[in-house]
Amino acid sequence: MSARSIRDIGLSLLGIAAAAALILFLLSYLRIAPPLERSAIGMDGLAALLAAQDQPARTFSGGSTLETEAVGLRILPIFEHTVDGFSFSPSFQDEGAYLNAPMRPITRWTVTRKVEAAPTLIVLSKWADGVRRSGLAHPDFLLNHPDRDDITGQLMPDEANEDAPSETASEPAPQTDAKPEPIAPKDPSVDIEDEKIGPAQPDAAPEQDPGRSAEAEEEERKAVTIPTILPVEPDTLTLQTVSGGPFGAIALRAPQFMALGSHCEALVGAPDRALLARCHHGDAPFWVLSDPDVLNNHGLHLGENAGVALALIADLNAGGEVLIDYSIQLWSADEDRRSWWEFLRALEPPFLWFWIAALVLFALAFWRNLVRAEPVRSLFEEGHRGARRTVVAAQARLMRNTGRDGALLRALSRQRALALCDLLLGRDGGLETRRARMLEFVRRRNEDLGARLAAAFEAADAAEDRLAPDQAVTMLNRLETAYEEARLLA
Repeated sequence: MSARSIRDIGLSLLGIAAAAALILFLLSYLRIAPPLERSAIGMDGLAALLAAQDQPARTFSGGSTLETEAVGLRILPIFEHTVDGFSFSPSFQDEGAYLNAPMRPITRWTVTRKVEAAPTLIVLSKWADGVRRSGLAHPDFLLNHPDRDDITGQLMPDEANEDAPSETASEPAPQTDAKPEPIAPKDPSVDIEDEKIGPAQPDAAPEQDPGRSAEAEEEERKAVTIPTILPVEPDTLTLQTVSGGPFGAIALRAPQFMALGSHCEALVGAPDRALLARCHHGDAPFWVLSDPDVLNNHGLHLGENAGVALALIADLNAGGEVLIDYSIQLWSADEDRRSWWEFLRALEPPFLWFWIAALVLFALAFWRNLVRAEPVRSLFEEGHRGARRTVVAAQARLMRNTGRDGALLRALSRQRALALCDLLLGRDGGLETRRARMLEFVRRRNEDLGARLAAAFEAADAAEDRLAPDQAVTMLNRLETAYEEARLLA
């Protein structure tokens, strides 16, 4: 191995080490929020807990067909503030991003199809995205805190529950200062940071839209309805113990309850203050959990919540696989058969204008790449380039007709030397030394060829103006043969 190769390898290793050190510094300096699934309100920890108890469980985020035949219980966490359509939360780091719900919009129609396809436990929203970003459980990050003035209504309208109470009847917990406290996991294998889920207070009944079709109204009547979420307790950060009925005592911060309608029955709690409910959508039963901290990564580390979660899932499971469904679209063959035509939505405005701009830029770049290595094209074949070729051909014919083969050979030798210099060395300076450096380059690659090429150039340069025809042909063959072989070194 040459000294230059050793030096290049050493410089490469130093560059890689410097880049790794820079990346480690940036990762330690900048706090990067974890993915939603691994954050405090995610449920990857629940999947790991179930797997450790020999209960088949897995998470699903979409991207492939979902077979629901073996699913005994689908756990469907809702992270958005509302479910009646898509919403947008800014992703940049500002106050609005911390106070808004995580960007996981899901529609009532999608929730309805998921409920119809498999036994489903719907887990409602509670925390804002600030918990995931900062790692702190602060009262301002509660979506349904009574002091917040941006509450937009309950998670899903429950027409059968218009008279449900909006205040909790329980006694408030002892007053404590609402100091932000970090959420630290007891199990290092689970990444804990909090996230935001949605609250809701009852909204007024929506006005009838005269422009809606009968089909749309029928779909609305067929959609799943979820009970009304009640505001949280005033002392939000006090760790409270809530009775979980047959499942045990549950430890919660800012417990979140719901008021049930006629289509639901309370399994944990009372109808006007329920934590877990069994509801019906036609012939399809489903369950609703008002407080996600019973099952999420943060809540599993509080009190005996891990045992409560195992008992709860064992009671609701129909005897199959537990699926934690993070997807916000339909991926199951039982829910809906997806089509390749859905990709056409990416070609609709406003994305259409981006595609047109990209095609125009690609065409310009492709055209520029085709012509950048070419000389400037003459508008007419009789232009400067054609005139130069005519002059060179006339001079060669004149020297050949006058018997000056040696002069013609010297001119050809200079032209071949310049061509090899451009081909092997590039168009650099130092015209006086280019030929010598070119010959040295050829010798390093092929010593025999370098010697023959140098001898051919020297013989041609030393040729007299008038040569015998057989002598001129011999020198020309030697020069052209060495020239063609040298071109292959490029």
